[in-house]
Amino acid sequence: MATELTMPKNDMDMEEGTIVKWLKNVGDKVEKGEMFMEIETDKTSMEIESPATGVLLAQFYQGGDVVPVNTVMGYVGEAGEAVPEQGAKAAVEEAPKEEKKEAPATEKAPAKVLSDASGIPATPYAKKLAKDNGIDLKEVVPTGRHGEIRAIDVFTAIEASPVATPLAKAMAADLGVDLSTIQGSGYRGKILSDDIKAAFAQAQTAAEEENVAGAMKEIAEVLERRKLSSMRKAIMKNMNSSHTEIPNVTQNIKVDVTELLALRAKINEGKEEG
Repeated sequence: MATELTMPKNDMDMEEGTIVKWLKNVGDKVEKGEMFMEIETDKTSMEIESPATGVLLAQFYQGGDVVPVNTVMGYVGEAGEAVPEQGAKAAVEEAPKEEKKEAPATEKAPAKVLSDASGIPATPYAKKLAKDNGIDLKEVVPTGRHGEIRAIDVFTAIEASPVATPLAKAMAADLGVDLSTIQGSGYRGKILSDDIKAAFAQAQTAAEEENVAGAMKEIAEVLERRKLSSMRKAIMKNMNSSHTEIPNVTQNIKVDVTELLALRAKINEGKEEG
């Protein structure tokens, strides 16, 4: 019989979790205790272990979906085994619990999230993702229940913008290079600092060529074209021949002038005495 894969309830306050990504695809073999999914809650991010060994038979939710706790997200079982379709996404009912009286003056505090130096609330995993991928949290649209940025929000920002290392982004900003025009050479197309250097050098070369072309155009506009006389043509031909046909020779001669310098010094001494 296929085993249900449900959204775990990690603490008393947890009501739902966000699927960051599946670590296994339908049809992949899964061992008991092997991580098959990465999720994020209001407080932390974690990977979920498979409760059984088998093949991943179904996935009812995808990355970015918010799933209530104890909801069936998929099944693990024998290859080709049928899994329930009706009510697959319905939450598994929990056993009746004894009602607890809450203190009237005590209100449930919202999940705690961290803020960066600019005061932007974000989950720890979202902050790590943003830092590793050079994403400015100010540019990320939060979707958390309390206005915090979650990992899925950072993933969305990564997909929507050119992926570049922090150093490459800083170099691009300093040199005025548009990241959207660069094809990254790093892993999965990530833009590296070498890509920025190459793009800047190419832009500089293009600018220099454009300047030279403009200068030549200006020169051509002021120059007056004249037909060379027979004498000037002969002079040009002879000068070209002398440069290409007559070898250029450089001769170096080493001379010892030690005695000559001594004689010079002696003569100068005599002049001073006279």
